[in-house]
Amino acid sequence: MKFKKHILLFSGCLVAVGLVRFLTSPASFIPSPTLDDVPLNGPVVVELFTSQNCPYCPVADRFLDQLATRPHVIALGCHVTYWDRDPARKDPFSTPLCTDRQHAYDSYLNGTGVFTPHMMVNGEISLVGSKPYRITQALELSKNGLPEIAITASSSDTFDITLPDAVFSEKNNIHLTGVVIGTDQQGRYGPLSRPVLDIRDLTSHWNGTEKTMSLHLPNIPETAQSLVILVQEGENANGPIRAAGELFLHSSP
Repeated sequence: MKFKKHILLFSGCLVAVGLVRFLTSPASFIPSPTLDDVPLNGPVVVELFTSQNCPYCPVADRFLDQLATRPHVIALGCHVTYWDRDPARKDPFSTPLCTDRQHAYDSYLNGTGVFTPHMMVNGEISLVGSKPYRITQALELSKNGLPEIAITASSSDTFDITLPDAVFSEKNNIHLTGVVIGTDQQGRYGPLSRPVLDIRDLTSHWNGTEKTMSLHLPNIPETAQSLVILVQEGENANGPIRAAGELFLHSSP
């Protein structure tokens, strides 16, 4: 009888330990569903503000990984710094550039507060990045796509840009932004797709009326996968994205 009691006590301890581990483990151990397929007719920019230290982010990271493989989706994995409370566990992809960009969006959204996982679609649709039905809704609303920016490389650090005519129909605080995307990584709790390595304000290189231009962009990291160019409204390039394009710097994905 005592032996049976010991077995039951030991089994109960195992169950308790397993429950605690389940409740305290990151969401990456919970399978994420497959997002609905929404055919897109042009570029759609999906920015995910995330962190490897955010317990709610692994599912959203997996959603971004799914989206990154789809035609016309320009996916940006922007890792913020405010989860890096423990220096020993700092997210190696976190950058103040992403934190600043999210705060700029928050200002555009009238100061509702920053959070993770946070998705912005085309710079104007804000949503929780772990909610698949919200992602599907945002893609449906954006399925016509943005006007596309043509980008070609004339050298390793010089790029020729052609802006679509649609950009010039509205010129209210228009900004030109370059985003350097790194290669996909395996993170602590799952895949990390298209981490943002650098964000550059290129507005000073553009007079606001040129349709074609040559941009000199030095010091692009060797680990860079692609260059994304955005035309974006807002005082601090924190409003709706009006045109987008991407150039893969090595081989296509």
